[in-house]
Amino acid sequence: MDYYGLPTYVIQNNHLQVEVLAQAGPRIVRLRRAGMDENLLAETPDISWLTPHGEFRIQGGHRLWHSPEISPRTYHPDNDGLKLEPLPDGVCLVGAPEIANSLHKEIEIHLAADRPAVAAAPDVWPPPSFCSAPAG
Repeated sequence: MDYYGLPTYVIQNNHLQVEVLAQAGPRIVRLRRAGMDENLLAETPDISWLTPHGEFRIQGGHRLWHSPEISPRTYHPDNDGLKLEPLPDGVCLVGAPEIANSLHKEIEIHLAADRPAVAAAPDVWPPPSFCSAPAG
């Protein structure tokens, strides 16, 4: 699967489908009800701008950001370097290090097996990571 040419990874149950970028982010780009084509998240793949750190792409969906929202810090590009770790009931996404911000961003996503429920546990660190995927 792909999101406007970018590779994706999908987790799903009988109720929901969650699609994440497989090499960029961490970003959740699609959330759909089973059997439906409509994305419940915004799709904005053509919006981008230059920052002192490179091109920042909005993409749409859900991304992890830290407050306060200040440019250029909040808009550090996350266009590559993602580590993806499949989990029994979901996926762990570990973003490339943001050297300029001294941060890593992670999202651990779990999908309930028996109902339409998804849990996303975000983390911004230099504190220890809760996923086992190696970062960097």
